[in-house]
Amino acid sequence: SKARSLLQTALTLDPNNGYVCHAYGLLEHTMGEVAKAKSLWQQGLVYQPSAALVCSLGEMYVASGDFHSARELYSTYLSKLSKGRERTEVYLAAASLEERVYNDVEKASELLRRACSEGTYRGL
Repeated sequence: SKARSLLQTALTLDPNNGYVCHAYGLLEHTMGEVAKAKSLWQQGLVYQPSAALVCSLGEMYVASGDFHSARELYSTYLSKLSKGRERTEVYLAAASLEERVYNDVEKASELLRRACSEGTYRGL
């Protein structure tokens, strides 16, 4: 497709660009190329971590039943994200995992409190 071709070109020009890796991964995931999407998201996380990459990869792990990898991913990248908004997104994803998968309401609540303390979603 034209979009795939443009994203391949962008990635060739800047292979360390997390935004390109994320967008390209979304396209591949939509096209059913799950392994390619995973690889692109992991590549983006190495060079330019973002909540979008963490949450997309985490959702992929959850969808495939690899809950432990999702939990580890969220935990690992919370300390690597510099912006409060980005950490808030990952806290929310982690809280959802804890409640839905592990039935740990206490841990989910703690993660939600941390998300709120980042200042972005004080109204929660």
